[in-house]
Amino acid sequence: MSVGAVGAGGARRGPGTRHGSYFDHSHLILRGGSPGLWADTIIWFLGLLPAGTPTVTMVETGPDSISVPPGAGRQEIQELLDTLLNADYSG
Repeated sequence: MSVGAVGAGGARRGPGTRHGSYFDHSHLILRGGSPGLWADTIIWFLGLLPAGTPTVTMVETGPDSISVPPGAGRQEIQELLDTLLNADYSG
């Protein structure tokens, strides 16, 4: 899953491994964790961006992205990511 300032990296090293990459004021890429695990990290990232910066979130398993509302909290971010992870991309 990734969150980008209007706008994925990282390596999986084994079962249970979590990995994140942060690109200064641009992208945050997170792998190997659940939406619940990463929600606080995403909130941290959003706090680094200038107020009003449009942001989107996406997952590597599908082509869709969802805008992250300004001031989104842990639960809202977790629900956005769950929506993307549970989407049917089979056509």
